[in-house]
Amino acid sequence: MGGAETWLMELLTLPEGAVVLDGFDDAICGVAESSHIDGAVVAYSVEKILLTLQAEMSAEDAMEHFEYNIAGLGVENGPVFVYALRDVSTKTTPRDL
Repeated sequence: MGGAETWLMELLTLPEGAVVLDGFDDAICGVAESSHIDGAVVAYSVEKILLTLQAEMSAEDAMEHFEYNIAGLGVENGPVFVYALRDVSTKTTPRDL
């Protein structure tokens, strides 16, 4: 089973009404649960969302779009956003830079 199929199987276990963002499947980095969340929600990599947005706009516009239109959704069963402590492509941490 490939990466996309694996993610699909993970998503199928989400509660009804869990928010999945259109166009950002490649930014999914997991599923999150917490005592503050009713059931599981999709977890997205902020870095990968921004890279996807930057294909259509500047880095500054991408950050603004993310902050106000994606992270600012504030909906029930909405996704969580992960700010990586290391670069997933190079496996470096901010202290390594």
